[in-house]
Amino acid sequence: MSADDVEAVLGESGLKTVGLIDAASKDLWVGKLTDSQAMAEAAPDQIQAWRDLDVSILQKLIIEKAFNQFKTDQFGFGYTAKTVEAIESCDAGDVQLAALLVGVPLESVAKIGQAGAYMPQKSTYFYPKVATGMVLKPLR
Repeated sequence: MSADDVEAVLGESGLKTVGLIDAASKDLWVGKLTDSQAMAEAAPDQIQAWRDLDVSILQKLIIEKAFNQFKTDQFGFGYTAKTVEAIESCDAGDVQLAALLVGVPLESVAKIGQAGAYMPQKSTYFYPKVATGMVLKPLR
């Protein structure tokens, strides 16, 4: 399964979709949120635009609700913004499962920002990266 194939399947599935690759079987599982009430209950303190993000659904419903009950010292999560790297990690046996998401639409970023809310962690990977963390001070 190529990164292009995975991205095509996820792109066709639309918003509120999470892809999972099983490293052992190489199967791609695609889940789509059909009941918005589940996210309203999982994140009542967030605005609807935030709850509609794939990354929010992954965090709240899959990681926190489903996976955390199986958490052990050997069970953890990693992050990559690149589909190719996630697939390579599965192929190399570095991970047992890879979660894949469609990129966050700019419209969603705008809605969340205009509401004064914050984007979920790891959801705003933009390239090229804007330089951050730099402080300029005149030397006298």
